[in-house]
Amino acid sequence: MTIFRRVVFVLLLAGVIWAGVQFVRVHEAPVAIDLLVIEPLTLTLWQALLGAFVLGAALTVALSFLELTRYALVARRYRRAAARLEGELHQLRNLPLADDGGPGAEDPADLASGGSAAGRG
Repeated sequence: MTIFRRVVFVLLLAGVIWAGVQFVRVHEAPVAIDLLVIEPLTLTLWQALLGAFVLGAALTVALSFLELTRYALVARRYRRAAARLEGELHQLRNLPLADDGGPGAEDPADLASGGSAAGRG
């Protein structure tokens, strides 16, 4: 199986090289490129097309990197918020279940009537 993969890889590589050579051979016409900030360049058409392709790919990678960075920062913020909320939940689960009458303990009947035991005088 590895021999088959190697043969397929070599054939694909040979095909890509052949296509590249044919592309260069067909697109050898000179092209003047004026970028307004530098003096006009005279390149072959295949060089101009390859340069445009590489520039577009680099711009795409840069923008994708910025988006991925933004998503990573948002995910980090959400992970921190989730960790904080999980800590709060753990703290709430550790509260005593029975009312021991200690400070801050309120009677459920007082809560229903809107008053509090501490507020009575």
